[in-house]
Amino acid sequence: MPSLYELDEQLKTIDFILTSNEDPETEEILENAKIALEQDIENKMESILKYKADCDAQVNAIKNEIARLQKKASSLNKKSDFLKNLCYDYLVSNGIQKADYGTWTVSIAKKPASVVLTDDAEALLPDCYCMISKVPNKTAIKAAMTDGELFVQVGDKKITLATLEQGTTIRIK
Repeated sequence: MPSLYELDEQLKTIDFILTSNEDPETEEILENAKIALEQDIENKMESILKYKADCDAQVNAIKNEIARLQKKASSLNKKSDFLKNLCYDYLVSNGIQKADYGTWTVSIAKKPASVVLTDDAEALLPDCYCMISKVPNKTAIKAAMTDGELFVQVGDKKITLATLEQGTTIRIK
């Protein structure tokens, strides 16, 4: 069966011929061909939509499997952390700094120093010790736009900062 693009081109060709045709017999043949072609297009669209639904179902199945595997990995990670802490607690409680257990060697090591802020520190810290990030608020920008654009005046120049763009989409129900 021809592709949707080919069927569409054939339909456009028939429509073009119909607009310039004056022979009633040819017109009847072309109208019948157009009806058959429209049916082929409808069947092709239905097949495409069925295939799309199958792809969507596969995506959902893969996402569900990913979620299941992530839960399993998280569970194993928690179990691994618990076992590591169990070993750490044993070594610390018995005052052991380093020990060999079969093929494994375990030791207590110091971590690099880290900064711990007090509760009031954030409000009192000077700016030089803070990171400040600037994130555009697109909702506020959209509300401030006039005629679909946001300008800033720099001297005698008008500089466009943002514009509204509206695309199209297809809804399949």
